[in-house]
Amino acid sequence: MSKVPDVVNHLDATMGLVATTAEATCRKHFSEQLSFMESRLLNQLNNWCNVIGTYTEFNTWLSSLNSMMKNFEDFSVRDEVRLKIENIETCFFAFLNKIEMQTVELLNRHAAENKTIFSNSSALEALIEQFIILKDMSIHIPFYKIALNNLIIQLLSFVEKKPRSVYLIASISLRLQNDGRPTAKALLSETTVFAGYALEFRNSKTQKCTIEYVLREIQGTDVCETKLRELYDTFESEYWNYVDAYMCAQTGKQITIIAHILTDARGSTKKFNTKTPSKNPKYVEVCMKLMACVFAYWTLSHFQKMSILPDTDKNKLKNLLLKPHATQVVAIFRMLGMDKPTHLSGHLVQMLTGEGKSVILGVTSAVLALLGYEVYCACYSDYLSRRDFNAFLSIFEAFHVEEVVTYGTYIDLAFNYINRGGVITEIVKGALTGSSCTGYTKGHSLSLCGRILLLDEVDVFF
Repeated sequence: MSKVPDVVNHLDATMGLVATTAEATCRKHFSEQLSFMESRLLNQLNNWCNVIGTYTEFNTWLSSLNSMMKNFEDFSVRDEVRLKIENIETCFFAFLNKIEMQTVELLNRHAAENKTIFSNSSALEALIEQFIILKDMSIHIPFYKIALNNLIIQLLSFVEKKPRSVYLIASISLRLQNDGRPTAKALLSETTVFAGYALEFRNSKTQKCTIEYVLREIQGTDVCETKLRELYDTFESEYWNYVDAYMCAQTGKQITIIAHILTDARGSTKKFNTKTPSKNPKYVEVCMKLMACVFAYWTLSHFQKMSILPDTDKNKLKNLLLKPHATQVVAIFRMLGMDKPTHLSGHLVQMLTGEGKSVILGVTSAVLALLGYEVYCACYSDYLSRRDFNAFLSIFEAFHVEEVVTYGTYIDLAFNYINRGGVITEIVKGALTGSSCTGYTKGHSLSLCGRILLLDEVDVFF
């Protein structure tokens, strides 16, 4: 707006333009457009109370207002835009408050209508639809994603505080699983309170990954299906010995089973030749024990975090366990060389997306560290590397191997290797200047028997 007089001065005087009139006209038109945008945004908010909407226009108008707010130089114009945005935000959070009150009302209605725990009710159906609407909005409206996800968490926390809430959560989860919309699946998989039921959905999808399927589909050199089948049967027996013992134990004694798993893992390597573990005749036996211990702890540590129906059938509980599938187990057999006489001679394993590379690398790292190796797990992405390390950190700590397992990028790996004997820049500087070098230290390893490198996403090299 402040540039209007400059524009007018460059125009022919015969056009009869007056700067003040032109500026006033521009301001009036701009204000009208702002009011129009505001009314459209508010109108869409009102329409979202009962149905899933389309958000393209809403995002476009809101993006335009935020862009004006950031980029206009005229302070009076920015103030006018700011007031519009503040009014929209006030109305939006009023909308969220309305949703919150409706949720409380629906929960009370459901309690009044519901004759049995899992019977249907119109209030429950409306409640689930409301959660789906909120999740759909959080996916498609980036400006309010955090606020919407926080509201979902807040409302589910309120549900958890209701009498016999675990049954209500289970009922909601069941309906979300049967709902074919992607938003329902996102709500189920991305919300902590539904973790157990999301696992059941995950397990149903991985049921095809049986040992028969894996052995039929596996490709590679020196594949001995008979040996792999034998190893897998042994693993299943040892793994389920731990898991079943935990599931059958009374609540107060389950912690003893966890302690027993950790003790068995440490004990299995106590009399093991850690200088050259892969040449030890008990290498396969010890690796098997360590795999069973690490995977059992991984399964049970996830199970401990879930809210489960107190009277759930034991067979039903197994569907709520985060279990390793045959593809993951066989991949670790191959990486550790348990099916070959040469054992740790270098292996390349190809996995499909979604088959669990992160789990394979985490468990393999723990097993190798327990054998006495210093492990470096490298990936091209810093984000993926940190994510995977944090996902397994509690397991590394439980087995006391966090000091000998390192995750990082290929660049981090190269930097650490170059500087393993000291800071290379200081060493070079000392050599060039002839001064004594304080940066050099004799290279050492935290491991007992050497280092092992695990590469994630190795296809980036090809």
